[in-house]
Amino acid sequence: MSNLPIVLVVLGDFIESIGAILVFASWAATVVVSYKIERRKIFLMNLCLPFLFSMYYVIEKMRHKFARYLTWGLYGGFGLLIFGYILSAHSMSLVGYLFIDGVLKGCIYALMAFGLILIFKTTDLVNFAQADMTMIVTFLALTFIGGEVTPGQSTDSSFILMWALAIPAAGLVGIFTERVLIRPIRNEPILSQIIATMGYALFLGGIGQAFWHTADYNFPPQIGTEVGLWSGWKLSSDLIFAAFWTVLIITILALFFKYTLVGVALRATAQNLVTARLMGINTSLVFMLSWAVASILMLIAGVFYVTSTEAKLSIITMGPLMIKAFSAAVLGGFTSLPGAVIGGIILGASEAIVAFIAPEIASIFPFLLIILVLIIKPNGLFGHYSQKKV
Repeated sequence: MSNLPIVLVVLGDFIESIGAILVFASWAATVVVSYKIERRKIFLMNLCLPFLFSMYYVIEKMRHKFARYLTWGLYGGFGLLIFGYILSAHSMSLVGYLFIDGVLKGCIYALMAFGLILIFKTTDLVNFAQADMTMIVTFLALTFIGGEVTPGQSTDSSFILMWALAIPAAGLVGIFTERVLIRPIRNEPILSQIIATMGYALFLGGIGQAFWHTADYNFPPQIGTEVGLWSGWKLSSDLIFAAFWTVLIITILALFFKYTLVGVALRATAQNLVTARLMGINTSLVFMLSWAVASILMLIAGVFYVTSTEAKLSIITMGPLMIKAFSAAVLGGFTSLPGAVIGGIILGASEAIVAFIAPEIASIFPFLLIILVLIIKPNGLFGHYSQKKV
């Protein structure tokens, strides 16, 4: 039984009941509307697959004046149902702590997703080598801060020096990737470019194994303290530090894209490559710059990930981070940079709560989220459909 005051328990039960009523009423209304305006097959699917098919149907297929209200009823009621259950069944202090911890971790996912979408928007290419590129640049940062580091030990070197050396190095990795791998095959079919990034990932993985083997390395924390919260809960100062710098970096990039000539060139190239070339924009330079910026974002996300969470740095550490970043990008919309930020925060918060309520599915939650989003809203929360002439 929860240790909440009885009023919060009652409030949680009330919200849970309202959510259940909304979901059931919206589903029943969906069944009735589908019976009147759709063929029999759709009606039977709404009736026999309650809620699941209806949540997809109202948002993607229904063409009726009540579609918006039914969408809000189903999704809003489902959200109230979950929130009411959490409020009544668990300690609010714990839920608040999990939410804050998840949002802070979500900022790191958002930073990684931001780099993923930046490359996709400028080149129409999903970089499947991003995890291994992040691994390489993070190991370079570890080399700059500690040189020969024994697994399980920490070092006392300057992080300022590390960042001063690692950021240009990460930019050079991105430039090298664009110049050597992407530019020669830019006019090839997109499938060929995707396969090239997969091969590049294997190549980088081999380099990582040759230099750093399969051991786990302890990346020293940048602050190494904790901040006390209510009820004895504590947050890592490195996690707060990472979230602060993530918000600052994304804000600076947003202002850069909006108000600088280079940023305008990036946005113009992302919107229409042919028109950008006709306007005199050096698109080759834009592509190279986007890969350099994305590689620097990989470095920052990778370092923050291993310094502010319990993850140890190894050649496979960045795989889970890449999966979460990809989930955040899909959730927010693969064509939306702000969507990557919102998607990362939502993923982080929901992942933390799911890990507490159902730890057995915590590791597969990002995959479940990708599948759910692709079924319900394939273009994501903030994405949009686009058509191109070929």
